[in-house]
Amino acid sequence: MFGLYGSFKDLADENDNMRLPAPLRKFIADSEDEVYFAIRLLIFAVNVIAWIFSIFFICIGIWILQEKHSLGIDNLSSDPAILLLVIGSILFVITFTGCVGTLRENLFLLKMYMAMIVILFIIEIITALVAFLYADKTENRVFDLIKHGIADYHDDPDSQYIMDEIQKKFECCGAYTFNDWNHNSYFKCSSGDVLACGVPFSCCKTVGMNSQCGFGIREKD
Repeated sequence: MFGLYGSFKDLADENDNMRLPAPLRKFIADSEDEVYFAIRLLIFAVNVIAWIFSIFFICIGIWILQEKHSLGIDNLSSDPAILLLVIGSILFVITFTGCVGTLRENLFLLKMYMAMIVILFIIEIITALVAFLYADKTENRVFDLIKHGIADYHDDPDSQYIMDEIQKKFECCGAYTFNDWNHNSYFKCSSGDVLACGVPFSCCKTVGMNSQCGFGIREKD
């Protein structure tokens, strides 16, 4: 049948190439090989870099869990180290598949790699849409997490670090007002602690802030 032999255009292109001088045909073939090699090398390099990052995330996550366990802090349900381990593991599998598939030109692995990338992309789009459609609930959830971080400040090193970074980054203090720190057992005014009626140093505006800049600040309100 006619369809089995390809189109007239393909035949014409092939004949045109055959009419070209041998050195020119070799140059075109070499150029195509170089482009193909460059694309393979780029994909491989990107995956190797991401693969190294994935190992770094996994190692950091394991190290944090071990350090917290040695300090007697075990709260796996809300531990950021678990998130690091999950992200690192997923990234490791994807990038390893991409590296081996590209290096060995394995079609099955490359298809797997592309499928995982597409799935991740779809998940990101769905997550963004859900966050947009349920903006109020998302905002309330964020504030709940901040209030949870306030309550655990000084008891959980992760919560303390995250809260300090959030307040310094966004130049804020508390979830709604600085009085939210009254929900912390150390900073509430009735605690009798040296931190009573105070706020963390990350709430302070001063350029040369120190760890005591927020002591008793809510007593002056």
